[in-house]
Amino acid sequence: MSAIESLLSRLDKVKRGAGRNSWTARCPAHEDKGPSLSISYEGDGRILLHCFAGCEVDNVVGAVGMGLSDLMPPKDSYDPHTPTIKLRIPALDLLRVIKLEADIVIMAALMMSKGEALKAEDFDRLKTAYERIDYALERADV
Repeated sequence: MSAIESLLSRLDKVKRGAGRNSWTARCPAHEDKGPSLSISYEGDGRILLHCFAGCEVDNVVGAVGMGLSDLMPPKDSYDPHTPTIKLRIPALDLLRVIKLEADIVIMAALMMSKGEALKAEDFDRLKTAYERIDYALERADV
């Protein structure tokens, strides 16, 4: 079983996100009535988590009996220090980035529409979403 399959099998109320490799679920680190946990599986094997209620990632994975290392691919397949080469990015990949980041924006908008205040970390994540969408559009020459 892959790490993403293992993680998803341990969560409640898992639903497909708008992106191909994204999901939402109840956060196991707090009493969650609705899906406040965003999960995405990156092409390089990393699993990204964000709880809009503010739970730390290590608390989320710990609550399901996993560790932070389970969210990363094996060291022999991933080296964050490897220099990157700017390549032409396929349009489908750019659309996937935009869709994933739009999911983050939508989740924040839903929280705000319910009168819930966003924390500073949530605003930082929204800024990151904006930057990633902007970057994807720049790479697409739009």
